[in-house]
Amino acid sequence: MYRADDMPAPLKRPRVRERGPTGELDRKFAESSGKIDNAWALRASYAGKVTLIDDQVGQILKEIETRGESDRTVILFTSDHGEMNGDYDLIHKSNFLNPAVRIPLIVSAPDVKKSSLAGQIIDIPLELFDAGPTLGDFAGAKINYRHFARSLSPLFQDPNIAHRQFAVSEFALELMYLDRDWKLMLNREGEAYRLFNVKKDPHEKEDLIGRKESEDLIAELKRKLLDRRKQTEKV
Repeated sequence: MYRADDMPAPLKRPRVRERGPTGELDRKFAESSGKIDNAWALRASYAGKVTLIDDQVGQILKEIETRGESDRTVILFTSDHGEMNGDYDLIHKSNFLNPAVRIPLIVSAPDVKKSSLAGQIIDIPLELFDAGPTLGDFAGAKINYRHFARSLSPLFQDPNIAHRQFAVSEFALELMYLDRDWKLMLNREGEAYRLFNVKKDPHEKEDLIGRKESEDLIAELKRKLLDRRKQTEKV
């Protein structure tokens, strides 16, 4: 369906520090030290699969419309993870870089479609399990147990309200902090081993760990991250 030659080039791997704390990302870099020769073919195949899914979702939406149920149907479209597809000479997932952790999340509901928010992008940090209470709110359901997910439904009334200050991801006993400006990765020993200014450096090419001017920021972000973990560990 797509030609490999027409695919955008994979992101190049940035220079890896020779000293300082390391984590799972460094292990993956070491396991895949060479260039992914078939990266363009992988990207073309992936694009074809995305188009296939898009077509199938379109068929579902068309059937909903044919049945006359569009005005009473809520749709939430998302994914469990991204795919490296040769970016940084990596494939698959299981890391905290953007191609793996940034995923689509599209919400459509009758009231939303009729509002000024229809077709708009709300650029905020959120977490995947926020999808659950969001659908619960649309259904008029109440969650009767303690949880830490947050419904997105208030944003459809006011997109400027504070939803989350930052999002968290966890993998292999490591933690990631992400807000609109910064991404911090902590290894399983709790050491900061990657820091990116994702606002100025969206492709995560310049690691700011080891710089004197980053020390206070790292301490602040790490404190927020560990405070969140402590809060969610309480029974």
